[in-house]
Amino acid sequence: MSLWARLRGKPLAGGKRAVAMQRIQWVLGIAMTVAVAAVWYNGAFDKFERDSIDFRAKHFASANAQPSERIAIIAIDDAAIDNVGRWPWDREKLAAVIDELSNAGTSVVALDLLLNDRQAPRPVATGSSVSYIPDDDILGAAIRRHGRVISAVSFKFQRTEEAAGTFQVPIAPLYELITRRPDLAGRPWDGEGGVGDDVRSSLPAFKDLNANRGKEIDKLRLRWEAAETLLSRERDSSFAIPPGELGTPWPLSVEPGVPVAPIAAASKKLANVTFDSYDPDGLTRRIPLLVRHHDRLWPTLGLAAAIEFLNVRDQDVKIDSGSIRLATPGGEVRSLAGFTQRVESSNVAGLHLASWPRGVSGGNVPLDDWQRQLYDNRQSPVVSGPHARPKAWWEPPRLAEVPIGRLYEPARIALAITENLRSIREAVDKVYIPFGAMNGDRVEAWTALSKALTDHPVGTAPWTAAAADAVELLTAANRDAQELINFQKRDAPIDQLPAEMRDHLRNLEGARASIHQNLDALVKGVESIREIRSELRQRLAGTICFVGWTATGSLADFVATSIHPRTPGVHVHAIVCNSLLTGFQRVPGPMVGQLLVVLALGLVGTWIGVRSSVVAGPVLVICALLLWGVFASSVLWSMYDVVWSIAGPAVAAAAGWLVVVLHRLLVEQRSRRKTEERFKSYVSPAVVDILVQNPSLSSMAPQHKELTVLFTDIAGFTTTAERLGSQGTAELLAVFLGTMTEVVQ
Repeated sequence: MSLWARLRGKPLAGGKRAVAMQRIQWVLGIAMTVAVAAVWYNGAFDKFERDSIDFRAKHFASANAQPSERIAIIAIDDAAIDNVGRWPWDREKLAAVIDELSNAGTSVVALDLLLNDRQAPRPVATGSSVSYIPDDDILGAAIRRHGRVISAVSFKFQRTEEAAGTFQVPIAPLYELITRRPDLAGRPWDGEGGVGDDVRSSLPAFKDLNANRGKEIDKLRLRWEAAETLLSRERDSSFAIPPGELGTPWPLSVEPGVPVAPIAAASKKLANVTFDSYDPDGLTRRIPLLVRHHDRLWPTLGLAAAIEFLNVRDQDVKIDSGSIRLATPGGEVRSLAGFTQRVESSNVAGLHLASWPRGVSGGNVPLDDWQRQLYDNRQSPVVSGPHARPKAWWEPPRLAEVPIGRLYEPARIALAITENLRSIREAVDKVYIPFGAMNGDRVEAWTALSKALTDHPVGTAPWTAAAADAVELLTAANRDAQELINFQKRDAPIDQLPAEMRDHLRNLEGARASIHQNLDALVKGVESIREIRSELRQRLAGTICFVGWTATGSLADFVATSIHPRTPGVHVHAIVCNSLLTGFQRVPGPMVGQLLVVLALGLVGTWIGVRSSVVAGPVLVICALLLWGVFASSVLWSMYDVVWSIAGPAVAAAAGWLVVVLHRLLVEQRSRRKTEERFKSYVSPAVVDILVQNPSLSSMAPQHKELTVLFTDIAGFTTTAERLGSQGTAELLAVFLGTMTEVVQ
């Protein structure tokens, strides 16, 4: 009998109908499982897979690895905006922060800050003239003093069109012009030997651009410098594409935003800070490890920071199908897994699944806050200075975040100390020396110390030594001034002294009070700077410091992630670095293995549909799905850091069970309908309908009813049946009983 006949439920010979139906159901279940596997493989259930990843990231994090002790976040938080000032800060303040990071002994500083626009020199009034402070150069000098600062480049993955009517300056033609004419690189823009005229004449889009058109020419000049910077830094900041990876679909950038020349030139490396979301819901679950720009691969900030921290040479970085392997000088191999994902109609390679560490251990508390990840778990003193004490076991670990305001605090105190010194100098020069409270060798010593305090930055070793000597000198001078005042007052009450003498004493008393007050503030300020720097050195020595936004302002750099809809971007960069330093990362399970799991769960669902009752089936299917979900989350995800599909196997199991149940219902419905049709040929159709609609009436319990019964007989039935045969007899009975039934009814 054909499969179609079997599917239609026609009678089967030999009493094997049940076995045949089970075979058909297995065929249907397997076919449905294969179909679900094919649909899953092509990404039809990606939304559910993404949701399952988010759920596991939040609720199955108790076994996550602890974060690296070598990572710290320098947070531009709300307090910094309130206390230091609105963003953008003068870059002189950022320079002070970089200098403090140098003083703290940090190993690497990664700036998650876009410094793509020039900051105009700040005018400062000095007496009757005005001087200008070049903040970009000051910041560049601080970066150079540190020696291992990585600056941010914004590699946009899609061309961003500017508002209509504005002058647009794409970087690509400028980049190609420098590549074609390397003689233009490194030359000034204006003046003798300037390249401005050559650039405008060489590019048709800018040929008619007037050199005096203000903002338009400034944009062109800035983009030219950006193109020069990328070309000059590509060999020490990016990687050549390996010959075997030329066809790999790396994220492609067309319009990078590059730091201004003084900052870029001083930086150790440049790195990408853009991680566009590759999921339709806008969440950043996967981070591009590398971005391609003009046949060079630029690493993301976290990757670049780890490479610099581990002292990995460029030739020891291996790129293979989107994954990164680093060979450290000690012979250790570290890696970051990248994989290819379908985005719209194309594929993108080198995407790394963000693996959030577990900053606080104990209990399976939902990991739904970005502040739960990065903690300073080192057993170090929690109080610096003379009252330092070891951290007790019951004390919670500190956030691995240092407010940037804390790093700027020494500079702020130094400004106050500078003002204290100005007041002290004024009192000494205008009162002490003219009135004889300081003379001879002390004047000469004060002159030398004052010069040293001016020539050296506040808090440096030469300045501190000079300050200690100055405090000793001024303290002695104050004692002498007080003795002089007391001596004058012993001769006569001050109101009886001549007017000139009274003014002299009042000036001397005022100068002494001013010096005493400012000297006290200076000593306290120096001690505060020492304590702050001791604390920062304790917390940040030897670390990788990521400087970025955590403030909630409109300029803040927040992205949506699996753990929180507003996660600071700087934390995303930090966890990429953390994965390299600790080895903690989650990787997708092999596609073949995941496909086998989908098929296996589909067969389990089919088996449940074939072997179980309609009532027990749903319960068993749900139990099977829960068991797989718990295993994939508690074992594969938590213990082995492998991401296996949950949605694919779940749909396969449910679909396999459902198609079998539907077949059973269809077959049973068809069989029931045929039975009803046969029954209606012997019993009134109205009676059959009543029995079908009221199953309780078919009970075998005794009932008292009034019935009308027809007893009939056919003369010579046996002889007639022998003559007509079974088929003829059946037809005869059908006609006879039909006629008699109508008579009775």
